[in-house]
Amino acid sequence: MVKLVTLVWKTKVDKLGRTSIPAEIRKRLGIKENDEIIWILENGRAYIIKRANIKVDEVIDWLRTNTPECFTSEEETKERDKCRIVKKWAMKKLGMRQ
Repeated sequence: MVKLVTLVWKTKVDKLGRTSIPAEIRKRLGIKENDEIIWILENGRAYIIKRANIKVDEVIDWLRTNTPECFTSEEETKERDKCRIVKKWAMKKLGMRQ
């Protein structure tokens, strides 16, 4: 059974709508200066997520080198590269822009 741990921090919002992210949250999420943060509002709750600074080409290269051969062939890979389907799909799934 997985034990759910909830940690709570309290911050204030200034007159311009800004707030600071507590140091412990920044540390746990690896948030550094100039990182992009994604805010999600769902069912009356707000969630923050650190946006990954991963390039689509890096993900595609990783997938190529780590996908078992039974799922890909050199011919299929060349055909997908020609169509750029993999790159567009990966970007959409990762929420990334070109």
